[in-house]
Amino acid sequence: MSETKADISVEERAQIFHESYGNDLDAGTTLADLVIAAGNFLTRIIGADAVDAGMARIVEHVASGSGWAFENPSDWHPALERAGGFTGWPLGTRLHELTAYAVYGVTLDDSEDPEDRVRHIEALVTEAEAFAAQASFPV
Repeated sequence: MSETKADISVEERAQIFHESYGNDLDAGTTLADLVIAAGNFLTRIIGADAVDAGMARIVEHVASGSGWAFENPSDWHPALERAGGFTGWPLGTRLHELTAYAVYGVTLDDSEDPEDRVRHIEALVTEAEAFAAQASFPV
């Protein structure tokens, strides 16, 4: 008989989540695709010089947090692709939390109150649904 998620302790599931984050179910990949698409779209409208400067600023925090530095603003695109983790962005952090709950059944908030946890997860789901509805392609 194989072990189910219910047979694995919350602590073990949390550890598995943290060890496997970024391997398959990384919401940051979708966020990166959206940010890259937005940057490419804006480049067509506004031009590379202005967009590269803005996109470099947007990507800088995530890239540097992942150990990727870049000096030329036009390198924002490859820096973002290499960066990997996207929990440096507010939505990325919330999608990270939602993935932990949806796939591993663990909550990453510090609340001990089950009702607070339910409200927190409901808020995460609501935000993810609103984001997906607004995205121009399925996420």
